[in-house]
Parts: sequence; structure tokens; C-alpha cells
Amino acid sequence: MDDKLLNNRYKLIEQIGTGGMANVYKGKDTYLGRTIAIKMLKTNSDKKKELINRFKKEAQSIAALSHPNIVSIYDIGKEENIDYFIMEYIDGMSLKEKIEKEKVLKWEECITIISCICQALEYAHKKNIMHRDIKPHNILITSDNIAKVADFGLAKFTTAANSLTQTGTIMGSAQYMSPEQIESTTLDERCDIYSLGITFYEMFTGHLPFNGNNLVSIIIKQKNELPIEPYEINKEIPQSVNNIIMKMLEKDPDKRYQTMPELISDIDLASKNINYDIPKTFSIDMINKKHKENNIKEKVKTINKKDPDLKIKINLIIYHKIL
Repeated sequence: MDDKLLNNRYKLIEQIGTGGMANVYKGKDTYLGRTIAIKMLKTNSDKKKELINRFKKEAQSIAALSHPNIVSIYDIGKEENIDYFIMEYIDGMSLKEKIEKEKVLKWEECITIISCICQALEYAHKKNIMHRDIKPHNILITSDNIAKVADFGLAKFTTAANSLTQTGTIMGSAQYMSPEQIESTTLDERCDIYSLGITFYEMFTGHLPFNGNNLVSIIIKQKNELPIEPYEINKEIPQSVNNIIMKMLEKDPDKRYQTMPELISDIDLASKNINYDIPKTFSIDMINKKHKENNIKEKVKTINKKDPDLKIKINLIIYHKIL
């Protein structure tokens, strides 16, 4: 494959990333002479039909978007049973890599990055597309420190007539998904706001607000527990920014920011005046919600024996009964 040109045009140089659905390569467009990224669907999956549908959906979602803070798609094709699409190459690193390298980002830099992401998501939402998998891994930071949203593999048009999430299935990464995604209910753009809140939290603290040894423990925390306030971990976080994050992480989507413009407005106010009083509306009733831990452990014991690295699907029948 290294010596062959896809579509007699695209040359693979080196692999630069991999995921559950596809591998990503640095490449060269021999027609235009520019460096590109080539995303190629994995061919050895036993769920190839499902992955092809997701792969095409991602290409269609990105193709509908043209924004400086969204990774562009240039072409899509298939050759010798290999599905691929050609994307903008980002000379930089993922936000996750940046967090792992720097541990805690300065609040001014966080504001700059989060503003870029907000602008991208505002644009996508106006196009009736929600991302549904916002996390630092899917945010690319250029060498000029510009943030670009990538990986629309779970994106969904909000105007679709069908249910957005199949009952009994969760889609995305548990540490970053909203409570309504866990419940497999009909979703809207507010699920992106929640996931962005988790990302914002991690940028400021170097920690995830909800983590655990397996998927079940994470989703229980995600659905029912309050996070430690970011300010308690990093005292340099302005109170205004702390309150923005906490409002983004409201369990009840009706108490969250309702739209990206609403969130952008508060971020802009905080960036201009760190002492700006942004009310924190985190639900006090969540504090009083308790679990019967022994009962939960018994009922999820069989689930815990399964693969702890399962990231995409899990039968939630038992989970819904215990909550």
C-alpha cells in the first residue's frame, strides 16, 4: 500500500493515528502537492457494515460544514474494498496530548481554545448537526495554537426523523458523555455542551470529573454524582469560569446552557472580566441523591466481569432498573 496511490492521486506516508473505526495516515496529494490526512476504514472488523455506515455518515457530516475551527474534508473514495476520505492535515497535536504534556493549561489559553470549539459547534448546530462525541481526543491543536474539531463519526442531523440513539445502546466515550446519552433518550445540542464542559474541566484541572475502573462505575457516577468543583482542584481558576463549567455540567439539560451562543456570551464576559459574577445553578437535589451501593454491586456484578474497555455498547437493562 505504501507504494500505491489511492485513486492514482493520494500517497500514504505514515500512520499517525488509529481508532476503533479507522486508521489515519499522513499523506500527499500528488495533484495539488499538499500534505493531507487520509482516514481509512479498518477492513478486518466483524462489524464492517455498521462501521461503513458510520464512516459515510462522518464524511457527509463534515462535507456539510465549512468552518476554520472544523477539520475540512476534501474527498471521499473507495478502492479495492478500502473506504477512505481525504482530510485537512493538522500539523500539531490533539488537545488530549496537550493536556497530558502540560498537565494543567493556563486559564487564558483554555479560554482561547474553548472559544474556538464553541464557534465550531455553534456553526455545526446551526446546520442541524450535533457532534455527540466531544472530547480532548477529537480536538486538534495546530502549531499556531488554533483548535479544530475533528471526528464526526457519531454526528447526527437533529432534523432526522428517527430516534437519535437506539434503546439499550450508548454511543461515545463514557467519561465525556451526557446523562441523556447514557439514558439512550432523544438528544439535542445540549449533549455537546455537557461533553464540552467535561473537556473544559479537564483542561483546567488535568483530571476528569468522573472516572472509574470500568464502564458501569463511570456511567453511574456520570448520571448521579456531583463533580468536585474545578476551583477546589486549581485555585487559579477564576470563580466566573468555575461557575460556567459547573453550569455546563448540569445533569438536567434544562438547567444547562441551552445554546452555544448563550455559553459563548458568558465565556466572553468572563474573558473580559474574570471577576464577572456568573451565577452557578448546579442542582442541589443531586447532592441528596443516594445509591444503595451493596444492591448496585450485586446487580452489576455480572456486567463488571465483561471487558472493562468496552467503549461503544452495553446492555443497559440492569442499569436502568437499579437507578
